[in-house]
Amino acid sequence: MVLAVAAAAILAAALVGVLWLIMGRDGGPNVAQPVTSPAAPTTIAGTTTERATTMPTASSSQPRVNPLPGTDDLGFIAYPGARCDPGSEPAALARTTQSVLVVCGTGAGNYYYRGVRLSDGAGIELANAVRSSGGFDVTNPTDGTRYQIRPNGLTIVQPDGKTLSEPMVQYAAS
Repeated sequence: MVLAVAAAAILAAALVGVLWLIMGRDGGPNVAQPVTSPAAPTTIAGTTTERATTMPTASSSQPRVNPLPGTDDLGFIAYPGARCDPGSEPAALARTTQSVLVVCGTGAGNYYYRGVRLSDGAGIELANAVRSSGGFDVTNPTDGTRYQIRPNGLTIVQPDGKTLSEPMVQYAAS
């Protein structure tokens, strides 16, 4: 009898967990789906923590991004370096095989990029991200490295022309 009650409790807890994952934190359907792409070489999204500029906060009227697991209205909960400042909203949220990142909108088409390398927690913040080719592009003014964020992956183009790719695991954008 005790084993039957324990088994029923475990089954009920598992069902609640599955429903939470399906419905999302807010009770609505979690419509952001993982994006799969062909295998590609993977690298990290930066070598050191960098702050290119401090972004002003402003209220934004852009549509909200559908949530990904582990995110809220500002970005990735477990990665403070991949969150928007209060007053900004995510225009894109992404998880690659090596990084988590957010592109934040400050209103009137102004965006900034924040990414965190999963292997060691190193982060990067870059101002002046722009919408481009179904995603966003941003250039590091310090060394000229370009970051291209697309639904199928993050491409990092180094100043010497060497291109590094991280396949996208999850992506959501407004």
